[in-house]
Amino acid sequence: MADDLMMYGAVAVIIVVVVIIALVLVMRSKKAKPAVPSEPAKTAAQPAAPAATAAPAYTPPAPQVQPAAYAAPAPQPAPQPAPAYQAPAPAPVPEPAPAPAPAPYTLPPAAPLPEERPAAPSAAISAPAPAPAPSPAPQAGPQPAPAAAPRDISHGPEQPSAPAGYERYAKKISLIGDGGVGKTSLINRYVQGMFDDKYIHTIGTNVKKKVVILPEEKAEVNLMIWDLQGQRNDPYIFSHMYKSEGAFVVCDVTRDQTFNSMPEWIALMEKELKQKVPLIMVGNKADLVDEMVVSRDQVEYMASKYNALALMTSAKTGDNVEAAFVNLAKRLVARK
Repeated sequence: MADDLMMYGAVAVIIVVVVIIALVLVMRSKKAKPAVPSEPAKTAAQPAAPAATAAPAYTPPAPQVQPAAYAAPAPQPAPQPAPAYQAPAPAPVPEPAPAPAPAPYTLPPAAPLPEERPAAPSAAISAPAPAPAPSPAPQAGPQPAPAAAPRDISHGPEQPSAPAGYERYAKKISLIGDGGVGKTSLINRYVQGMFDDKYIHTIGTNVKKKVVILPEEKAEVNLMIWDLQGQRNDPYIFSHMYKSEGAFVVCDVTRDQTFNSMPEWIALMEKELKQKVPLIMVGNKADLVDEMVVSRDQVEYMASKYNALALMTSAKTGDNVEAAFVNLAKRLVARK
């Protein structure tokens, strides 16, 4: 841009100089011409010709001032990178002091050997062996039978054995219902033939076995009886119901809330087993007639909803206890 302005300015100056030179030459040429004879005087009446107006002298334009060239800003120095972090030198680890040399081990003085005793004379006389006791003479009359060995009754009386030709089954059954309805008492009455008035809360699960002989079905059923605790919110209750093939749903006929919760127990079992199994509806503590608030008709009506058998039992007197387990065993064999 600056170069173009300078060029235009130079051309303008040259043109102005050429015009001035041309004017000077024209002026000089006019002065050098010869004088022309004067013309006759004009009459006074004729007005004089107006004098020619001299052309104004050309004044050249003032030279244009060249703008100062744009100066680029001086480059800024690039910022120096921050010095890299240098980890402090680790402190010198003090050298451990040398451990003192162990004192030399000195063996304790040996104990003096005991003096040898003279050997016993070889002719020592040994004591005579005792003579065997004479066997008692046989007595006339019946002999008493030998005493029987003690028998462990923790699992109940001796289990019966079915004769040859009977089919054998192993079935898991569960006793479900609210706490305190007498599930453990029913099992103890059936398996061990005993009853205890003291209530002991069942913690977790108790398992007992009982063999049932069914002559009509020609079957031997080994019942594995699972006594479940009466808390429906127990997180392990479902795992204890696992693979149950039948169940007793027990209520206390002196407490109507235990009867009303029977459908909830059945729903929990069917949810875990994903199927319906043979059921026995048990109204326990039927011996407490004066305190009864749940009737036999109510238990039978509840059983009809689930195609189950209803029984009124008493773990204290043993009424219908064995019949309940035998009926459930028959239903399990019929179902196979």
